[in-house]
Parts: sequence; structure tokens; C-alpha cells
Amino acid sequence: MKTTEDMYSEERKEYFNFKKTLLKYWRYRYSFLIILAVLCVLALAVVIIVPPAYEVTASITVLDEERGGSKNDIYSVNKLFYSGRDWLNTENEVEVLKSTSLIERVVSNLGMFVEYKSGGLLKKHLPAADSPILAVADSGMLERMASAIDITVAPATASEAVVTVKTEVNGDEWEKKETVSRLPAAVATPFGRVTLSGSLERTKALDKDLHIRLSSPVEAAMASADRLSVSLLSRTSSVVSLEYKCPDRQEGMNFLAELVKCYNQNANADKNRVARRTQEFLQKRIAVISEDLDMTDLRLEEFKRQAGLTDMSVDTREFREENSMYDKDLHEVETQLGLLQHLKSFMQKAENRENLVPSDIGLRDVNLSNNINAHNQLVLDYQRLSRTSSDSNPVTANMRSQITTSYDGLLATLESSYTGMLITKNELERKTRQYSSRISNVPANERVLTDIMRQQENKQSLYLDLLKKLEENTLMLDAVTENAKFIDLPYASANPTSPSKKILLLATLFMALVATTLWMIFRELFSTKVIAADEIGKTLKKARVVGKIPFSSHIGRADVGAMVTQVKMLMDDRNQKGVCLFSTHDGDGKTFVAASLAGELGRMGKKTLLLRMNLRDDAPRGNGTAADEWVVEPSAEDRRLQECIVTGDADYLREIISSQTFAERLENLFCEYDYVVIDSVSVEHLPNTLQLLRLAGYGLYVCRLGHTRRKSIEELAAIDDSGSLPAFDVVVNYYK
Repeated sequence: MKTTEDMYSEERKEYFNFKKTLLKYWRYRYSFLIILAVLCVLALAVVIIVPPAYEVTASITVLDEERGGSKNDIYSVNKLFYSGRDWLNTENEVEVLKSTSLIERVVSNLGMFVEYKSGGLLKKHLPAADSPILAVADSGMLERMASAIDITVAPATASEAVVTVKTEVNGDEWEKKETVSRLPAAVATPFGRVTLSGSLERTKALDKDLHIRLSSPVEAAMASADRLSVSLLSRTSSVVSLEYKCPDRQEGMNFLAELVKCYNQNANADKNRVARRTQEFLQKRIAVISEDLDMTDLRLEEFKRQAGLTDMSVDTREFREENSMYDKDLHEVETQLGLLQHLKSFMQKAENRENLVPSDIGLRDVNLSNNINAHNQLVLDYQRLSRTSSDSNPVTANMRSQITTSYDGLLATLESSYTGMLITKNELERKTRQYSSRISNVPANERVLTDIMRQQENKQSLYLDLLKKLEENTLMLDAVTENAKFIDLPYASANPTSPSKKILLLATLFMALVATTLWMIFRELFSTKVIAADEIGKTLKKARVVGKIPFSSHIGRADVGAMVTQVKMLMDDRNQKGVCLFSTHDGDGKTFVAASLAGELGRMGKKTLLLRMNLRDDAPRGNGTAADEWVVEPSAEDRRLQECIVTGDADYLREIISSQTFAERLENLFCEYDYVVIDSVSVEHLPNTLQLLRLAGYGLYVCRLGHTRRKSIEELAAIDDSGSLPAFDVVVNYYK
């Protein structure tokens, strides 16, 4: 036979049995179904109300030398064609692709600032291509719009429609209605006229109102920017992923295609800005050099005519051969001095301090060319940033300061290079004069002719160099570069990505389970429970509290001795040998009290039987209610205490308790033993447990403070007041 401690542990395990707990809360299944039905209705409403959204994706590669992006073919042929921003930084270009200014241009090109919908309360998005009426704003109206304009076209007949225009002016609502009988028609608004074109017959065929909303391109661009996602594929790649969510597949694909197109156009505009500045400089210098060259040719022609010269090569061959080296060097130096002087004159003008400086004009000073390219890069970055930022932006102010510093440093470098070139020229002229002294006998005409021809060659060489640079610059202007190229063209799946019906269904089931669980917890936490022993006495008027015990595994005999003594006296007074211990819920402490009572009676020298009704759903059914099926085992603690366990499922135990054989068997046990203690099944699992109370003739109701519900005690009191129950008393369990 099991000891009292074993029974205590067994009852604790029974109290935390998951299967019984699940059966306990099975009564909330209707609450779960109701909550599930409500959530399904809400989910259906979400599917109907929330417009479908398609996710359009594309991938592009951005030109980036560090990440392996390839340059355009024209750059590969000759990088001298373009001295501006050769290589792009992918992280910066990602920000450019997401910029509001670029997206505003896309929105304006595609007309996405006009939105079309049809329907009444639940409006459906209409692509512009499917709309029977299109709206076009007057020139300049979009810049004047202070708030969005809502236009509703309600077809009255096949040839007439009522047009309602709503907007806000200075915080006040503005509304106007008029009847339109033919299209196109101009509708007046506070910000300008809107022209409606299309077909009134098609509007009537829709059998729904047409809703048109005009927003400013900036607002439409900000809304599109929220739906656009631009991200790098990896930190070591120049591939950029584009994602755009919108209610129409074709509209999304058009948006991404136009975004890349506008981005490339902006890149070409940046490239051409430097090329145009260089072209203007070259054209001006070519015109000046051309005039000088014409004057030199006329001077040579006049000199030869006056001197009567034809061919002086024989007389001056030796001079030319020996002097060729100095002339070549002097020619090159004078060419560079001319370029430096022209560039210096250009940079000394105040209006050019924040403009691009002509870069590739044939300078031999590598350091000066690099400084010019670096300065032009700063100017390009500043001009690009200023399109999206104000002058008060700290980054913009800092870049302007850098441009000023770079410009001053560039002037200093130019002056230094010019001074050095003058020194070189003076040295070469000194050597030329030294050599000229050895040919002082050469006729003066030869010297004059040589000087004129040298000037002619210098100007001609400079003229040809400038023409070459002008041609290269023209090729650069005509070339179209693509800083971004599609790897994967824009694509959208045939089905919308949101709202996802599968995710919505799973979320609905999950929320139903959570809501039902919270409802059960709420019912458990806030349902009224017994919290004081005095409440029991007030509710169960006929019963008395015969024991108050701290239910724990360390309880001693002295803790239950008083309860056992009082129960024994009550049973003896009533001449009762049987006592049925029952409770409303599992976990009230009934099994422990039964074992303690039976054990104490056995130790008092009384022949006692502990009859336990053990509910187990997985237990095999017995063959009936025959007395020989009941196995009685002696107790390990006292030979006068014996135990009999009747095990089965609820149907089997219900059948046993209701049988006449069981009643007869109990009568025999009352005659055979001094006391019979019956440990019944809780009423919530086996309602006819109360029939055991009638068969025993006397009962002990075990309740637990903070666990047993007041409603359960009130229901028991109502049954007791009806007189259908025998006498019973109460044992209060203080375990928490």
C-alpha cells in the first residue's frame, strides 16, 4: 500500500496533468470558435478593403571601379575625353537613386501625381490606361498647388456627368459642382484649370463614380520614395537591387524603368557640364589665335614683297640646323606660356571662382592638371548636392569653403608654373642670343624672316592643338554614357504580394488561440474564488468546518490529529462507518486528506479500509462490478489499515457507482471494517460522485483557499439546501 507521502506526490502530479488540464479547458471551445469566426470576418474585411499590392523587382549594375563595374566603351578608348567624375561610388549612387528630386522627375514624366479610382465606399485603383477620363493640369499649376485636389465624376446619363471638385484653401474646405455634357472640358480650381478628356460613355459603362486625385509632384514623389527600396547586393559588389510596391504591376515596372533612365540622364548632364565649359573656352581661344595667325601671315607676305625675297634656305641652312634644338625648346615653352597666360586670365575673373575650370587644354604640367581635375570634381559634387540641399546646409557650406580653398591653391600653382616657365624661356632666349652673335653677318632680312616664321609656327601649333582638343570635347558631348545598366529587367509576379491570404489565415488562427488563451486566463484570474474560511461557513449553512490544515509534503501527524479526532467523534455520534471525501476540482487536496484520515484511524487501532476511486482514461475496463475484482492490499504503515483501488475511465466508474452491486459491496465493507474512507473523483470530472456521498451516509468536502471557486460552493449549498444530500462537513486546505 502507498504511504501518505506517495499519495501527496501522486496528487501533485495529477494536478499538473496536461491532458486533464486540456479537458478542463475544453469547455471554452465555443469561445474559441466564436473568436475564430470574428477574426475570420475581420480578415475577410482586410482582404476586401486593403487594396492589393504588387512587388516589382529589378537589379542594376552601377559603374564603380573599386567594385568591378565596367566603363562605357568611349571611356575605354580615350580617358582624355572626359576629365570629370570618371568612377562612381556605389554607396553614393544608392542615395542618389533614392533621392526625392530624382523620383520627382520620374513621377512628373509618368504623370504619377494623378491617381484614378472607381467605386463608392470601397474604391478600386484604376491604372491611367484603363481610366475612361484623364485629367491634365495647366502649365505651372502643379507648382502653385498648396493641397491636393479631389475630383469626382458621377455619371448622370450617357452624355452627362456631375463633376465635383474638392480641395483646401488656407485651411478652409473649397468645393464646386458642375455638369459636364461633353469632353474635353476645363474645370476651374483655386490653383488653375484642370482639363478632363476621355469618354463619358465609358464612365457610364463603369456604373460607378470615378475619383481623380491630383497631388503635387513633390508629395507624390515622397509617397513613391516610401514604397521604393534600394539596396546593395553585397559590400563587394556594384550590383544594386530595386524593389517597388504599388497597386498596379505595369505601373511599377514603368516606374523602375523610368527611374534608371532619369538617373542615366542626370549622369550625362553632369558629364556634359564640364564638356560644355571646356568647349566655350576652346572656341574663344581658337578665335583669338586664328586672328593672330592671320596677322602673322599678312606680315610675312608683306615683308617678302618689300624685300624681294624668294628662297633663303640655302643661305640659312646651317643656321637652322644648329639652331633647331633651341628653337624647338623655345617653341614648346612659348606654347605652354600662351596656354598658361590664357588660363590665368580666365581664372582671374571673379565670376569664374565657383565655376568649372577648363581642364584638358594641352598643359604639360601634370601637377597643375591634377589640381584642376580635383577642383572640378569638388565643383561637380557641390552643384549636385545643391540641387537637393539649401545653402544653409552645413555640408553645402563646407563644400563651398573647400571650393574657395581649392581655387586659391590652384591660382598659386598656376602662378608658380607660369613663373618657372618664364625662367626657362629667358634661359633659352639667352642661349639663342649667344648663338645669334656668331651669325651676325647674316643679313638682317634673314633674322626678321626667322622671327616672323617662328611666330607663325608657334601660333599655328597652338591653333592645331586647340582644334584637336575641341574635336575631342565635341565627341565627348555627343557620347551617351550609361552609369546604370539593367541586369534583371523590372518584373512583378502575376499575384499580389499583399495582403497575403496564407499569412492572414495563419495570423487569424494564431490570434484566435491567443485570444482564447487570454480569455481563459482572464476567467481563471478574475473568477471569484474562496479566499477565507469564514465564507465557507456562511455559504454552507448546514456544514461545519472540522479541519484547517496547511497542505504540504512536510505536514506531521499533529497537524491532522485534531481533524481526525473531530471527524471520528462525528461519525461515532451518527453511527456512521463510511465517510466519502469529495471536492469540486482537482488539486483541492482531497486525496491527501483521505490518506491522512485513514492512516490516523488505523494507528488508533481501528480496522480501516481506504477505498480509492482512480480515474484514468487509458485504464483497461473491468469485466463488471463483481466483488472479486476488488483487490485489497495491506498498508505498509499499519496492519489494521488496508487499501482498495478501483481504476477505470469515467464511463466505467459511473457505471460502477450506479450499480446495485456496488451498493451491496459497500454494505458488506461497512460490516467488515470499523471505518471505510472513500477517496472519490472530483465532481468536475465525475458528477455522480455525489451518489457516493449518499451511499456512504457521511462526507467531508475538501476545499482549497485561493483555488476553489465561490460559485462551486454556492452550487453545492443549493443542492444541500434542497435536502438531496446527506450530512457532510468541510476541511479547509490553506496551501497556496
